[in-house]
Amino acid sequence: MDADVEAAPRDVELSALEAEKQPMASPESGGAGPEKNGLVKAAGPGEAAGPKFTGLGKEELLRAAAAPGWARARTALLAAFWLGWLGMLGAAAAIVARAPRCHVTGSGEWWRSGGLYRAPPEVFEGKLQEVRDHLDYVASLAGGLLLGPLPHHSTADPPLEDWPPQLGSEEELGGVLKAAKERGLRVLVELNHSAVRKHSSNGPQSNGNSAIKRAIGAWLQRGFDGVFLDGIEELEESVLAEFRNITEQWSTDGTPRLLVGGTRLRDPALLQDLLNSTKVSLVLGVLPLGSTPDLQNGQVLLDPTHVAQLLQLSHRGVPVVWSVGTPWKHLLGLSPALAPQVLLLLWGGLPNAPTLNYGDEVGLMDPQGEGSDQLTPMPWTEVKELQESGNSSQAQLLSLSRRLRALREKEKILAVGGAKVLWTEPDRGVAVLRGGGAGERFLLLLNPGAESLHPFRPRPEVSTPTTSPSPPPLPPSARLVLGTHRSAPPGTETPVEMAELQLQPYEGLLLRLPPQ
Repeated sequence: MDADVEAAPRDVELSALEAEKQPMASPESGGAGPEKNGLVKAAGPGEAAGPKFTGLGKEELLRAAAAPGWARARTALLAAFWLGWLGMLGAAAAIVARAPRCHVTGSGEWWRSGGLYRAPPEVFEGKLQEVRDHLDYVASLAGGLLLGPLPHHSTADPPLEDWPPQLGSEEELGGVLKAAKERGLRVLVELNHSAVRKHSSNGPQSNGNSAIKRAIGAWLQRGFDGVFLDGIEELEESVLAEFRNITEQWSTDGTPRLLVGGTRLRDPALLQDLLNSTKVSLVLGVLPLGSTPDLQNGQVLLDPTHVAQLLQLSHRGVPVVWSVGTPWKHLLGLSPALAPQVLLLLWGGLPNAPTLNYGDEVGLMDPQGEGSDQLTPMPWTEVKELQESGNSSQAQLLSLSRRLRALREKEKILAVGGAKVLWTEPDRGVAVLRGGGAGERFLLLLNPGAESLHPFRPRPEVSTPTTSPSPPPLPPSARLVLGTHRSAPPGTETPVEMAELQLQPYEGLLLRLPPQ
């Protein structure tokens, strides 16, 4: 191609720039005019004559941008951006700092907020249909139903995975599990203790342990959310680890399965060793509460010094679902006056989880003179009447149990928050602080004695030793959430002045403290 036809791109650009700087000529005069300040287009027929401005050139833009006014404007905008960004960062840090120091429980820890309701099938008259009819009642008291122990089979040595036919058909069982799931209620099965001991008596490598593993898999395959084995202190750790592996293998569908181990140990030191070593998902333990008799009033009282031991046990090792008594020995056997206070301690004071044995929520009493293996029938007709009338002590106990369950589900601090004993003193009772940091807190106050207490009344400098040498300062006022003798109406909270607060005999209170 000829050189005079082809032009380099650089030459084209320079030609264009030179063209912009050419004088403007008037069409009429043909003479030279002022320099162009941008590209112009000659006016066509019918168009208005005169140049059209198309923008500033590069050099003019740079000169304008360097002007003092624009420089100050850019500096001000940049400073405003960084100040705003730092302000938002500081606000976010303040929100995080004031948030409660707890985590929201996941689906794998539903038992922390919901707890367990333990009831053998005989409580429901030994019929699956009765179990299904009372699922709403159970769901109002706990997040999980521990069904068992299952009754003995009619045969001499039945497989552990067999469903007892006297309770109902497999189809009815599936209907019960489906109905429970619709209510958000987990169902666990308790294998017969004597049958498990019989199969596991020959050592960890025996066919008996293989039979137990097959049984655990079979119950989980049916749709149960976990399996309960009592007396885990009698089983080797390696055996329990194998059993738990099965529950974990069945947790792949997003629904965690649990291996719950029951223990009959009561000594705090032995319990601590068990919690530090066992391989189960969680342990169901009976509260190792010390007690002293009050001969004058005929009551059995709670020893407040054991509350600190409970909190120490709850903070270490495998999580615990605490129980008071068993299905064969009910809570009211401790003391009719003390039962509400112990429920308040279970659901409001301990950071792990509570277990409610059937009938404890209505003050069920064990018959006198019968053997320890006899179950007290559940008076379902009377319970239905309690739900319709709130005047009796049994109805008030049922109301307290339901409100505690709902409160623990709502207030995650009660389920997973920290717990600290502020004091356990004869003249002040028991004080447990739930939660911590700058977030919202709860204060549990218990009076386990037969005399009224003023826990915040000024006292002499010299007093009995406390469990905490320097308890944190408490606010002058709080709000009453729940109590054994008095409570705010549902959905409300009553203001309380700390200096004027007086606890009645055997009274317990749960107070909401303002954020720090």
